[in-house]
Amino acid sequence: MSWENDIENIVFTIITGDGKSWLPKWKNASKNIDYNSSVFEFINVEGSLVLRQKPKGRRFDLEFYFDGENAVNLGNSFEFSARDSRVWTIKHPFYGEFKCQPLSLAQDNSFLNVSKFTVPVVETITSAYPTPSPVFQDEIASQLVITNEAQAQAFDQSKEIDKVELTQNVNYLDKVYSTIITATEDLQSFKTLVSDAVNEITNVTSTALTITRAIQAMINYPATIEQTVEARFNALKESISGIFDTFTDNKNQFEMLCGSIVGAMQIAVSINTENDYQTRSKVIYFQDKVMAENDRYLEFLDTLQTDRADSDDSYIPNYTAQNELNTLVSLTASNLYDIAFSAKQEREYILDKDSNPIILTHKFYGMDKNDTNLTNFINTNNIGLTELLNIRKGRKIVYYV
Repeated sequence: MSWENDIENIVFTIITGDGKSWLPKWKNASKNIDYNSSVFEFINVEGSLVLRQKPKGRRFDLEFYFDGENAVNLGNSFEFSARDSRVWTIKHPFYGEFKCQPLSLAQDNSFLNVSKFTVPVVETITSAYPTPSPVFQDEIASQLVITNEAQAQAFDQSKEIDKVELTQNVNYLDKVYSTIITATEDLQSFKTLVSDAVNEITNVTSTALTITRAIQAMINYPATIEQTVEARFNALKESISGIFDTFTDNKNQFEMLCGSIVGAMQIAVSINTENDYQTRSKVIYFQDKVMAENDRYLEFLDTLQTDRADSDDSYIPNYTAQNELNTLVSLTASNLYDIAFSAKQEREYILDKDSNPIILTHKFYGMDKNDTNLTNFINTNNIGLTELLNIRKGRKIVYYV
């Protein structure tokens, strides 16, 4: 009966970063726990070795309410307190007391005398560890060099080169990547790398090692150009999907090509241009996307792996290459996680009455001389001509703090 005592005796409490205590009504929050882990495969050993390290911060999806005649005012006051970036303390009847940070905040005032909040939070450590690296792009770039070389050495050992298929792959990658390279000088540089790769493939004296290095230079180039993170990542995702779709039977060649693209994805999401990572949700979005592509690649390699390693058609992914790629992916994920907690938090607000962009900009950001805040508010919320003068009640508004 202890859980009943907890519900009766422990009051659900949120202490926001500004030190204010809030006692809303609540629904049971779901809890998620992920672990820092790595999976390794070995030749002639059935099964996988899973190394599990410390757990990551617990994630809670909270749903709570302020009700009564003053519900909307209470909700707005809570939302204002939530803008303080310092750590929250939550006391929960089921999960006890824990420190956390909200990832986003959605407020819905569409119900009479009720202000509903949906807030995913992640438990956080309170010390300065881990310290975000100011040069993490350099760290990832250095690990990419190591990873690329491990992949090149692995392909060189396989002695399985299909030059016709490789040439087709290079031409396909050229077609995909050229669409996002808008600067003439950059496009000329990329075309030079494409030509170098084709020449290396057709050269009778070339080795698998030199061919791989030339192809990797071509793959890595669009990952570092002056473009948005989304444009760079989507181009790389399209290219790896094309390699998946046209795969024949050269497993080592597939491992090298797609492994190189997954590696390029890590540097593509680590270079932040045009303020790509202003919000936590955007950082976590790309963190999830890049992890998903790596998982897809590894799962496909698992389907190609043979039970035996002592026959001519045997295939086992190269341990060194996969281990270095895993290090690169983990390094990228770790640094993106650090960036996420220094980025702005996304907030959602459901209008409880008709309004307009000027009033709402003043409410959430304040007005400025050049109307920069107003322009950003309009763009963020996709406000068209029909809403410039009046935004109807019930419309969801997104803003950042």
